[in-house]
Amino acid sequence: MTEREKILAAFEIAGTRDIPAVSCCETIFIRDHWDKLLEVPWWYKDSGVPGGELSWMKNVIDKTGLDMLLQKPCMSYEERGCISYEIGSNGVYRIDTESGKRTRLNKPAAEGKDTDFVRDRTFDLERLPKT
Repeated sequence: MTEREKILAAFEIAGTRDIPAVSCCETIFIRDHWDKLLEVPWWYKDSGVPGGELSWMKNVIDKTGLDMLLQKPCMSYEERGCISYEIGSNGVYRIDTESGKRTRLNKPAAEGKDTDFVRDRTFDLERLPKT
């Protein structure tokens, strides 16, 4: 069964023996462990860079075994056509090539201080449940 078939089968009357793996707080988990989970820059997440957003999602799915990730709206094709990125020693900037506006992007800080998993700041892929 594909991941999509597992998720759809879970909502059928007959059900399925193959339960899809999903997380209700994946965005927090990914934000807090980006550097250990992913091999792409943190700013790819909402960049609109062709292939960039898909590459980080595939990377997360491959490393965690999740069958589904939350999808949110992204910039339109028109908006993405006017955006470029500049990476320098003083940060990453999103540049609107039409207006010339430069916006510094800040790496999200790890939060979640109430959980032991995040509090000790250790992360080991072996601690993830096997699916």
